[in-house]
Amino acid sequence: MIAPSLVVAVPLAALLLTTVLQTRRAERTVAAGGAVATATAVSAVVLAPRPTGTPTELLGGWEVPLGIPLAVDGLSAVLLGMTAVVGLAVTAYAIAERRTGAFWPLWFGVWVALNVIYVAADVFTVYVGFEVLALSAVGLVALAGGVALRAALRYLFVAVLGSLLYLLAVALLYTDRGTLAFTTLSETAGSAPVAAVALALVTVGMMLKCALLPLHGWLPDAHGGAPAPVSPVLSALVVKGALFVLVKFWFTLLPGTGGVTAAGLLGGFGALATVWGAWMAWRQERLKLVVAYSTIAQIGQLFLIFPLATPVGDADPGGLPTAWTGALTLLVAHGLAKAAMFLAAGALAAGHGSDRLLTMAGASARQPVAVAAFALAGLSLAGLPPSLGFTGKFLLLESSVQTGRWYWAVPVVVGGLISAAYVMRVVGLTFDRSPTDAPHGARPATWSREVPAVVLAALVVVLGLTGAGVPDRIAESTPSTAAASMTGSGADR
Repeated sequence: MIAPSLVVAVPLAALLLTTVLQTRRAERTVAAGGAVATATAVSAVVLAPRPTGTPTELLGGWEVPLGIPLAVDGLSAVLLGMTAVVGLAVTAYAIAERRTGAFWPLWFGVWVALNVIYVAADVFTVYVGFEVLALSAVGLVALAGGVALRAALRYLFVAVLGSLLYLLAVALLYTDRGTLAFTTLSETAGSAPVAAVALALVTVGMMLKCALLPLHGWLPDAHGGAPAPVSPVLSALVVKGALFVLVKFWFTLLPGTGGVTAAGLLGGFGALATVWGAWMAWRQERLKLVVAYSTIAQIGQLFLIFPLATPVGDADPGGLPTAWTGALTLLVAHGLAKAAMFLAAGALAAGHGSDRLLTMAGASARQPVAVAAFALAGLSLAGLPPSLGFTGKFLLLESSVQTGRWYWAVPVVVGGLISAAYVMRVVGLTFDRSPTDAPHGARPATWSREVPAVVLAALVVVLGLTGAGVPDRIAESTPSTAAASMTGSGADR
C-alpha cells in the first residue's frame, strides 16, 4: 500500500515553495510542477492494489488516539481522482492567465485541505481540513477585490459557522464514546440522543457549506464574483468536501441515526433546490451567475442520495446500492462539468470584456472552442446522453422505481428539463447574429484559456460513453452494512 499521506505532502510542498518564491516565472513553473506531481501522487495512491478492507496509515507510527490515521476507501479514491483532474485544468488555466502572488499558495492550500478531508480517518483531522479549506477558499474569493470582498466576508462567516457546528458534534461524540477514529467510532456503543444531536449539528453545518436551500444565500455572489480560475474550484471541488463528510456520517459513522423522516427532509430540500436553482439560473443575465445558480440546483440533486439510499419498510433493497452509485456518479459528473462551464465562462468573459449575456452574440464564431466546452458540459448537467451526468441521473431514476419511491424522480426530470433550457438559452445567444467587431474591453481569445475547459467537457462525455469504471469504483464503497443496520429500529424514526 502506498502511503495516503503522499497526496497531502506533495501539494503542501508546492504551497510552501510558491509562498517563498520571488519571481513570476518561478512561481508558475513550480505551480505547474506541483500540480503534475500532486496528480501523479494521487494516481499512485488511488490505482495501487489495496488489500481487503481499508488499510490505515498512522503518521509517525503513533497509535490512536495520539496518532493521526489516514486511509483511502472507494469513495475517497474517486473524489481524490476528480480533484486531481480538475486541479490540473485549473492550474493550466491560471498559468494561461499569468496568475501570480497569493493565488498559488491559496490554491494549493485548497488542494491540500481537500485531500486531507478525503484521506483523514478521524473526525478531528477532518475539522482541521475544513479550517484550512475555509481560509484558503475565502482568500481566493477576496482576490477579485471590490464587491467580491463583501461576498468573501459572507462566505467566511458561513464557513466558520459550519465548522463550529461540526466541532460541537465532534466534542459530543468524543465525550460520549471516547474515540475520534472512524474505525472505532461506528463500532462503539453510545447514547442514541447524543448521536442524534451530533448528526443534526453535522448536517446543518454541512448544509451551510454545501449551500443547500434554504442556506444558499452566500453562494451566488461568492462563486459568481470570484476570479475566473477560482469559481470552478469553489463549485466543482470545495462544496464536495462537505457533502463527502455528510455522506460519511449518515451512512458509515452514525448509521441508522438519521432515519427515514430526516432523510426525507433532506431530500425535500434537495428537490426544492433542484427546481428553484435551475429556474433562477434560467433567469440570470450574467453568464457566471447562470453557472453559479446551477450549482445550487445540482447540489440539490445530489442530496437525493439520503432518501433514496435509506430503506423504508418493504422497499426493494436492490435499489439502495443503485441510488448510492447513481448519486455519487452524478457527483463526479457535476465536478467535471461545472469546472468546465466556469472555465469556459471565464474564457468567454475575457474574450468579450464582460460576462453579460447580451455581449455574447456571435461568440460561437469568435470563440467556438469555449462555446463548445460550455455546451458539452451543459449536456451533462441536463442529464442528456451520452454524458456521465446521464448515467448518474438514469441510476437515480432507476433506484426510485426499484424502491417504489417514484416521486423522487420528479425533481430529477424537472430539474434536467430546466437545465437544458438555460444551457440552450446561453448557447443560442452565441449564434444570435453574425459576428461583428469585438465588444469594448475584450481581449483576444487564447487557446491556452479554452483548452482546459474543452478537455474537461470532453472527458465528461468520454466517461459517459465508456464508463471507465467510475460507477464500478464508486460501487466498491457502497455502505451495504450501514444500509442493513437502518432497516431495523432506525428506519422508523
